[in-house]
Amino acid sequence: MARAMSMRLRLALLPLVALPLAALAQEADPGPERVGPRLAAASNFGQGWLPGLAEAALADGLTDFRDAVYWRNVERGGHVAFDSAVTAWPDAVAADGGTLSLTVNNGHPEHDGGHTPHTDAGIAAFAANAAATVARFPNIHTVEVGNEWNAANFVSGPVLEDGLDRRAWHHMRLLAETSARVRAVRPGLRVLGGATHSIPGPYIAELLALGARRHMDALAIHPYTTPVEQLGPHIDFLRRLPGAEGIDLEVTEFGHAGSDADAADHLLRSWCQFALAGVSRAVWYPLHPRGDGLAALYTREGVRTVVGDAHALIRAELAGETVTDAAPDPFTHACALGPAEAPRHLVIWGAPRDVWLAPGLMARDATGAALPAEGLTLSDRALLISAPGDGAARLGDTVRLGSQRVLADSYEQYDFPREAGAQAPGDPFERYARAGARRIALDTRPGQDRNGVPWFPHRGAAEDAGLWMTSDTLVLARWGDTPLEIVHRHVAPAPVEAVLEARLAPVARSEDGVTVRIAVDGGPVLVDETLREERVYALPVRLAEGAALEIAVGPGGTARGDVVGYRFTLRRP
Repeated sequence: MARAMSMRLRLALLPLVALPLAALAQEADPGPERVGPRLAAASNFGQGWLPGLAEAALADGLTDFRDAVYWRNVERGGHVAFDSAVTAWPDAVAADGGTLSLTVNNGHPEHDGGHTPHTDAGIAAFAANAAATVARFPNIHTVEVGNEWNAANFVSGPVLEDGLDRRAWHHMRLLAETSARVRAVRPGLRVLGGATHSIPGPYIAELLALGARRHMDALAIHPYTTPVEQLGPHIDFLRRLPGAEGIDLEVTEFGHAGSDADAADHLLRSWCQFALAGVSRAVWYPLHPRGDGLAALYTREGVRTVVGDAHALIRAELAGETVTDAAPDPFTHACALGPAEAPRHLVIWGAPRDVWLAPGLMARDATGAALPAEGLTLSDRALLISAPGDGAARLGDTVRLGSQRVLADSYEQYDFPREAGAQAPGDPFERYARAGARRIALDTRPGQDRNGVPWFPHRGAAEDAGLWMTSDTLVLARWGDTPLEIVHRHVAPAPVEAVLEARLAPVARSEDGVTVRIAVDGGPVLVDETLREERVYALPVRLAEGAALEIAVGPGGTARGDVVGYRFTLRRP
């Protein structure tokens, strides 16, 4: 679905009721054995049939699309006909093995005033159209009911006006009726619900509490706003929601607004994280350019891009393989693909260090381009390492890494407290806010629960919606004359000499900058200044066992515009 996705953090216009932290399960249900998810593409043939593009994609082996056959084009004056290029296109792709998941979302001018269906009659007509469509096209394998209803873009009329707090109830009504109708004509057809923009905990929890799992086979999400390395923690949070135990997940939209090379890498890294999180199918948006800046798999004329190269590589070699988390430490990400004892492929990235390959192993980038085996290093871009024949790409054996210099990292080890006021498990930093001498907990927040907060799980102050943090962003506040700092405090588990790399980047709209103070308990103040633009500090630190390194970032004279990108990394010299 078309959109403009320039914002890294999508903010809620209307909040849902807060989800109590105590309602979350302590651990997520991991579900069945992990396999690499199937890859599909979000096409737009329902709005404009492009036979050359379809032919090119199908010839490349891309046979799974997410698209629509729009109700308004099918039903006219009570007469139903699939007699145009944009309503009969599923037949055209079926001839070459093409299949699709059908998205049903939009209303019809002859029902409920053209708005999102909301009356019993309107919902019944909507569901009847979905049933007629799946009956007509046997290559539809899935029906996805709704699209990003937790946003305002894809609903209208009373459903929109009723507010976000009632949106899940409206969604549930449409899901239940549509599921019943399509399964009546196509028993065994797969049904998806949710289709949320981002990962909004309260909306998903409400949908599940209303009984959505009885009417769907999987929950669909569109995690555009989650950084790749945080997909695991965010999906883990989702799986701990009441009613989400063991739920099947499909990512029915994901994409990237950077360069094609960046997008190809984003695709491979995301796919690896989806695999480890138990996602069964992932749909790249878009198939061809849609004017919203997101990198496409093909040009409109059917020429494959480097993003399409990455998509084709994953489909051909990785999808469907058993996947194992091969990460040796919190600062390295790795998917081993194939038998656990002899994986055929390894997708790996992380903190810089040398990589050595046994003879015969091949290294490639996300597009499949070969890389020299000599001089390989890890970075924030993924390497795909493959073994020929009966060989194995086994970390610690045929693939060896140099020593890890990173001791602690605020981005890679960011996680969510399981209890109010607690430190997150595995996080080497205590993270909290401070008003003078008063310490303020930054507890787990479920996302889209208050005005102006992210639409995914994050950490924030219960008493102030304007004070919160994510894995890479701090949002600061003041209470009158009192500045509210956000503090990262690291207590050394053993004596250590290290270098603190601290990156801080106030946004341009910050009115008067932010304050930064970095100090060691009982030692010198290393930094104490006001910052108005991005800066990276490299500070030698010596910590005795039990000594604390403290990094405090606060607002300037006003908190207006005080949003700060951040990352704090401790490394051995």
